[in-house]
Amino acid sequence: MPSLRCLGLPVLAVVLAGCSDSGPPTPPPVTSTEIRNFDFGAAEWFDVTNSVTVKLVGGMSHPEAQMAPTAFGMVNRVLGPVVYTDVDADGDEDAAVGLTAEGGQTFNTAWHIWLWQDGRAVQLRQPIALADRCQGEIESVTAKPGAFSVTAVLRDEGDSCSASGSLPVSYEVSVQDGWPVRIRPEFGPVETCNPREQTAQVVPPGELQLRTWPDEKSPAVGEPIEPASVFVDEVYVGRYFRTREDRDKQWVLVSAPLGEGRRVCGWARYPDVIPG
Repeated sequence: MPSLRCLGLPVLAVVLAGCSDSGPPTPPPVTSTEIRNFDFGAAEWFDVTNSVTVKLVGGMSHPEAQMAPTAFGMVNRVLGPVVYTDVDADGDEDAAVGLTAEGGQTFNTAWHIWLWQDGRAVQLRQPIALADRCQGEIESVTAKPGAFSVTAVLRDEGDSCSASGSLPVSYEVSVQDGWPVRIRPEFGPVETCNPREQTAQVVPPGELQLRTWPDEKSPAVGEPIEPASVFVDEVYVGRYFRTREDRDKQWVLVSAPLGEGRRVCGWARYPDVIPG
């Protein structure tokens, strides 16, 4: 388990400083590099940006040959270079690979971890980095012992949709209990809590248990907290949900102040964050 002592740090790279994290246990020596022989350009992928499964041939999808049409006629391509390290500490190298989806004026990129399990490569559907034409840019994904390192740029409030972004972020991702999780500079969700977007301050009705993904089965971010208030994207405090059922099923990315300029980032259930 990674140390949770640094949970409160802000997430922007320009202010990430002042706390050291011992990180995950040192992984065992790599005993298998078999995944390096796997052809990701001839694999079946889940395209998370369009929520469809696509079969790649020669490094790209061919919509006319798909059993089910791809979303909006999008074409997918493998984005490299593929990088390798053992992120689940099982002694087998794993891979991080990018997949683009392009069609019309739309362009999306998602980087995924593929684990080597029982002699085959298995894609984790939860991406470790996402970008599109209006959501910043992924500058690099590299490998370190036991982690994949992501460098990206987020859009600021004043950035145009055509701009690549102006808020730099960097973080490292590993796998815990089958889930991609951020391990540095603080343990938490892969998605960045962006204070330029999370501007709506709300008072939770009670205790909050933050998680790394919007799923009760995902790893918890520390112990439950009882913050006086938290910050969320303003879309969640409007008339976004039409029914109580919609609201109760929804999760919210939360930035919770812990005092002395520290914050913790994580996912929480909507009704636990915003009173009904």
